[in-house]
Amino acid sequence: MSNTETVRYSILLRIDQRDKLNEVAKRYKVTQPEMVGVLIDTMNEGLLAPHFTKIRHEKEEARAKAKSDPLLKKFKTLTPEQRAKLEEL
Repeated sequence: MSNTETVRYSILLRIDQRDKLNEVAKRYKVTQPEMVGVLIDTMNEGLLAPHFTKIRHEKEEARAKAKSDPLLKKFKTLTPEQRAKLEEL
């Protein structure tokens, strides 16, 4: 490994994304890390921004929904002993 490379990090992909990455890498006879590197180097952040914004918005909505769940609110008021008993179930 040269001083310009770093250890590859794990990336969680949906199965269809993984299959597409694998298919294209095989077609061009390059490794998957090389594919990811090219994608990162050539990506146009301006075109991707709406997709990232949508993902972020969905995450925030899910968190807000979880915080407003009445059952979760009741769990927060339990004593440590009560929580321990629930965990035993």
